Amino acid sequence: MAKRSLTEGVPSKAISFRLGEPDANALTEKIRAAGLSMSEFVREYVLLNKTSVIARRPASSDRTRLLYLFDKAGNNLNQLTKQVNVAHKSGDVSDDTYREILKELQHLSRYLKGRLNDVD
Repeated sequence: MAKRSLTEGVPSKAISFRLGEPDANALTEKIRAAGLSMSEFVREYVLLNKTSVIARRPASSDRTRLLYLFDKAGNNLNQLTKQVNVAHKSGDVSDDTYREILKELQHLSRYLKGRLNDVD
């Protein structure tokens, strides 16, 4: 396939970005399946608009406030978890109590995350 340039001249500006391992693997697989180089793929599918981009809705003020409060609560939960872990390692907390506290903290964490679906 012949290389296409969107503008006159030789491409001279390098653009880079980071991805997590799963996203990088998915992108690499799409590029391989298309039979293009990374540059050709970006030029053809992104710059020539051969792809669909679905914009996310901006978060509502309620969701933004809830995320702020959950962040604060999450910080406190992490502190509690650390204190319980230290107490367990020093023998101040029994195995049963340790497991019960961690189970309750995990339950609370799942509950808070689940409430995000109720907003917006």
